[in-house]
This record gives sequence, structure tokens and C-alpha cells, in this order.
Amino acid sequence: MNAFRRLLSQKLLWIEETALVGAILGAAYGWLALPVATTLHLVEHVLLFLLIVGLIWLAFRLANRALGPVEWGKAVSLPAFWIAAVVTLVLGFVLPYYLIWWIPELGSMTAQAVSAGIRFLIAGLLFTGSMLWLHCTATTT
Repeated sequence: MNAFRRLLSQKLLWIEETALVGAILGAAYGWLALPVATTLHLVEHVLLFLLIVGLIWLAFRLANRALGPVEWGKAVSLPAFWIAAVVTLVLGFVLPYYLIWWIPELGSMTAQAVSAGIRFLIAGLLFTGSMLWLHCTATTT
């Protein structure tokens, strides 16, 4: 329960991490869509890849700065860590997957777009929240 309180006290970090995950996914989608025909395209691939790696590093750095570094030797021996890992698997991966692919029948394209935006935002918050909760659990001894 202490880890959950620590997570709720870091609301700005949660929003920052969600925005970073969105930027990482957008950059990865753009990276995969780039053609590889000329040397300029190859340079674009390398630069976008470096941007993605930098965003991932920034996300880990922000979490470690706000919540403290994870000591894996101590964390793996805690039963609370394994419970949090299973909950993270369900809340962070399975539930967002079904939330993104669930498409409600709505009357207009505008309503569909708004629904998709809200579902993607909730899925992102679930993913980053579960990952940060696992981090909080691993750093709480």
C-alpha cells in the first residue's frame, strides 16, 4: 500500500511518463514507416532511432530520479514485488490491449475519433501507472 501512495504522490511524473510513451510510440511508428531507398533515408533512420533511445533513457532517468533506483537483488526476493509484477502484466499490457482494440459502435466519425483518443489516453495511463507502481514496489523495502 505504501508503493501505491508513493505513486499517487507523483502525479506529474505519471503524466510526463505517459507523454513520453506516446512520443516513443509515435516516433517508432514514424521510424517503421520510413523508406530505405537512399543514403538520406538511412540517415533519417539512424537519427530517429537515436531519438527513440534518448526518449527511453529520459523516461528511465525521470523515474529513477523521482522514485529512486531499483535494487533488483532486494526487489526480487519480496513477495509484494511478484504480486505487483503480475498485476502490472494484467493492468499494464492486457487491459490496455483490449481497451485499444475495443471499438464501440457510435453514430459519427467525430464520436469515434473522440472515443479512440480517450481510450488511448486511458490505456497509456494504465500502462505507465502500472510500470511506475512496479518501480515503487521494487524500491520500497
